[in-house]
Order: sequence, then C-alpha cells, then structure tokens
Amino acid sequence: MDTGLPQPSRSESDELRTPRRLIPQRYVVTLMILLVVINSYANRDTLMYTIQYFAEISQKKHLYKNVTIGQHCEILQDNYHKTSSLVQNTTTKLVKLKQSSVGTINAILFVSYLPTHILGGIYSDSRSPKRVISISTLVTSVINICTPVLISATKSNLTVLKVLRLLMGISQGAFLPASTTLMAHWAPVRERASISTISVSGLYIGLICSKICTSILVESSGSWSTPYYSKRPTVPTVPCVVGEIVDHRRKDIPYRAILTSFHVWVLIVAFIAYRWIGNFFAFTLPEYLEVVLKYNERESLLISSLPFLPITVILILSGFLSDWIVRNGYINLITVRKVFSTIGMMGPPIYMLTGSFASCNRFAAVVLFVLALSLMVFTFLGLYLITLDLGPNYAGFTTSLTNGLGNISWVFLNKVKDIIAPDKTVLQYRKLFWLSMVIAVVTNTIFMIFGTTKVQAWNKPLVKGK
Repeated sequence: MDTGLPQPSRSESDELRTPRRLIPQRYVVTLMILLVVINSYANRDTLMYTIQYFAEISQKKHLYKNVTIGQHCEILQDNYHKTSSLVQNTTTKLVKLKQSSVGTINAILFVSYLPTHILGGIYSDSRSPKRVISISTLVTSVINICTPVLISATKSNLTVLKVLRLLMGISQGAFLPASTTLMAHWAPVRERASISTISVSGLYIGLICSKICTSILVESSGSWSTPYYSKRPTVPTVPCVVGEIVDHRRKDIPYRAILTSFHVWVLIVAFIAYRWIGNFFAFTLPEYLEVVLKYNERESLLISSLPFLPITVILILSGFLSDWIVRNGYINLITVRKVFSTIGMMGPPIYMLTGSFASCNRFAAVVLFVLALSLMVFTFLGLYLITLDLGPNYAGFTTSLTNGLGNISWVFLNKVKDIIAPDKTVLQYRKLFWLSMVIAVVTNTIFMIFGTTKVQAWNKPLVKGK
C-alpha cells in the first residue's frame, strides 16, 4: 500500500549517515522546544489571569427583557452563593476597570501577534530560527518580570496595561513559525507526528501553569505579583537553544508561489475555522460555567482546565500511533491527517452543542464540555502537520500565514457573542454553538475534498549565494 510518505530530505539523509549518539540530536532539539513552549504559554496570559486581583472589574449589567425563568438556571443560584465564599480575594485593588476594557486588553495581543508572526516565519525560513526563538523567549520573560513593577508604579494605568499586552503579542508572535521551522528541519517524516506532538504538549503544560498555578500562587502568598517572579527559572533555556540548534542555509522564499498556492489557501480557510472554534470555546466555557451553571470563578477555572492534563498524554500517544500507522502502511498519510483533523474540528462543536441541551444538569454539561475540549487536540495531528507536509523547507512562513490569518477570527469573536448572546442565556449560547457547528461543517468539508499532503513544487529551496 502506498503510505504517501515522501522520500527522506537532505537533512534526514545526512542524519542517517552521521554517527549514532546516545541521545539523537533531534530528541535534544525536541526537548528544548518543549521547554521553551512551556515558558512561552506560562508567561503569555499571566497579566489576564492576575488582572482580577489588582483591578476591580465592573460587570456590564443587562436588563434581560426577553428572558424567561430557567434560562439562567436560577435553581443553582444557592449553590453559587455557598461555593463562591471559598474564594477570598484580599489583594489591594489599584484601579477600577470595565469588563469591556479587559476584553480590549486581551484582544490587543492577537492584533500585535500577526505582524511578528509573518516576519518571524520569513526570518526563520530564510535565515535563523534559533535566533527568533531565543529572542522571543528572552523578551517574553523580561516583559513578564517587569510587568508587576510597571503596574505598581503607574497604579495599573489602562494605557500601560495595553502597552504591556501589545509588547507580549509582539514578542510571542514570531515563536510558533520559528519552532515549526525547526520541527520541519529535525523531524523525519517517519517521526513527524510523534516529535511534533511532544513539543506541542508544552502548550497545555504552560496553560496549566498559567491558569491554575497563578490562582494558587496569588492566594497562598497574598500578592498578585508572585506568579510573575515564579517563572524566572525558565529563562536559562535560552542559552541552551542558542548553543545547540544549527542554522539553516540562507535561502530565498518563493512568496508568489506560496501566496498563490491553492492548497495553502485551503489550509488558511480551515485554520480560520479552527482558531474560531478554539478561541470561542476557550473563552466561552468559563463564562458559561459561571453565568449559566453558577460555578464560582475558582471552580470554573478548574473545570475548564481539567482536560489539559489527560489530553497532553493523549496527544503524545496519538502522535506515536499516527506515525506507527503510516510507517507500517496501514493507512496512507493524507487519510490519517484528514481523520485526525475531522475529529479535532467536528468533535468540539458537537459536544458543546449537546452540552447546552443538558440545560441545568451540571454533571452532564461538564462531562460533555470536557470531552469537547479534549477532542480539539487532534487537530495538531492533522492541520498543523499538513503545513509541514506541503513544504518543509518553508514551514515557518506557511505556518505564519495559516495560523496568523486564522487568529484574525478572534477579533470578531466578542462582537458576534454580544450580538447573538446579549443576555447570556442557555438558548442564546446554543445559537452560538450552532454557529460554530456550521462553520466546522463547511470548512471541514472543503478541507476533506481539497486537502493534500503532497510536497508542493515551490518547496525546492532557492539557496542564496555565499
């Protein structure tokens, strides 16, 4: 059976001819990227998770003119009052902020993310991914360490908060394309899924550190600034990356061929839908748990973080399974990629929509929501790997296009939520889940018909003269 596997690239062939080491270099590189990914996502949203401790956030009040009894699960209100007293917020408030201002601060990261996302992909493919990762990691850590000092000195000035979020987006934007370039260079096709999923698993470990550990550190120390300083030990990973990872040969990028590639645009459309679904559920689930199911803030945080530990294990095991299936010729490469992508695209909206029909049944709704978030991880074994399959020599620039343009959907997310679910009722949320379902069905159908893993003609490197 045709496995769909391309012939080994020059880097893979060179690796096969080099003397064997106790630990192959590609695994060392994978471990380094894993550590840097953990650092990146642990630092990325610390500001957004600590803002509730140093700022008094005023919630927008709704009149709920067209809401009938039961759509907010009023029967659960007593549970909320009993459990909400568990959270004791004794930190000093420096400023009062509107909920809309907090949303604006959060959105700034995604706006500033795109320019350096593109530039990072270009520089990584044409020159040096190690420099991009090193600078991104170092700047991210420095910004995080300086953040509490600047917030305290300016009494949590709104403009300062926006600038800090802007700088974080700029520093983080270049990281993903650069790490993808390294994965494309070091991961042989026969191990592409397993090596990539190990490095990507750092995303969920970092999110656990950021979401759960931030709350624990603040409440145990009594200071909202503690989480910022507790993450300093991750900075020493930078010299490791600088010292071990080799540069690519300098080469030109075939911009026109990539930008006019039909299969690249199929991926971009799929990524726009996937990033919509991912961002929508990531930000809507905690809100749904609090507003509808009446879980308090700590409980909703724990529940929305529940899937991260098991799906980290599932992701890595699925990566090895994917490579094993393709390597042994049981299923060809494109079929494996499409199956995993379909599970990751269709599973979350199906289970979230089903969870909304559980109405005020807390247990049933939470189980279905956890399943929804868990299935989302399989997209890393489909869409994300196809970016490497199409053109490994320019995976950084291609990733910057697919993931960068995909994140544009986040800009419209809050506006769509305000229009469709102004009163935040079960029925209104259900409409949002239906919308996500329609988006997933349409885009996944396009991807299933036109998606491919064939290496594109523009992948041939245009090496610059020395």
